[in-house]
Amino acid sequence: MNVQEFVSFASTCILVVGTALNLIFIYAIRNGTRSAVGQVYKNIMTCFAVCNIAFAGAEFIAKPRMKPWGLLSLCFFIGMYGVTTALLTLHFVYRYVAVCRQHLLRMFQKTTIVVGIIITILSWGFIYGFISFYCFAATNEYYKYANPSVYAKFGEDAHNLSFFCIFTYEANENVTTIYWASTIGLGAIYIMMLFTFVLMIFCGVQMYRTLKKSSMSQKSKKLQTQLLKALVVQ
Repeated sequence: MNVQEFVSFASTCILVVGTALNLIFIYAIRNGTRSAVGQVYKNIMTCFAVCNIAFAGAEFIAKPRMKPWGLLSLCFFIGMYGVTTALLTLHFVYRYVAVCRQHLLRMFQKTTIVVGIIITILSWGFIYGFISFYCFAATNEYYKYANPSVYAKFGEDAHNLSFFCIFTYEANENVTTIYWASTIGLGAIYIMMLFTFVLMIFCGVQMYRTLKKSSMSQKSKKLQTQLLKALVVQ
């Protein structure tokens, strides 16, 4: 089995297994979770599972030889990554509010707040995809730089392949050329990823501290602790 066959096989397995597990997860959420979890959180978890299926589907669709939609499919894949991370962050924010700021829970039942959250999450994914399309698309400079190596290794002209690249600079003799589109795009992606991870860590730490000090019943504390552990695993 060569590399291409292995990648294709792995991609198919990820799609099939990921879809099956997330469908089971959705069924368990809608039918098997306790009422104490709350309808809002059930909806958030369901959306997360649906986006995981879409993420696996986008990864399956994105293929190097897929013309002329290859780059767009890759951008959609990256956009779904952005949506998924935003939803995971929303998990942490909601659980943080439920544990540490219970008086704010009602805001998640307001239509305007829900619409605002949906728009924010979709916009987050769109920004990821837009950066990939605008900043990481292959340029003439990249083709000139990489095409000989691509052809020597794979026997393919890079112009015939669909991909994105992070080509931030090129060093020739004593001259270093910086390609600002890729550099700025990489910086923006890094900041967005850092923001979501920092927010998740902050919410997780605050929940842990609150649960340690909380005077809530043992049953409630156990449930909240289990939900926190599930978030960390996700």
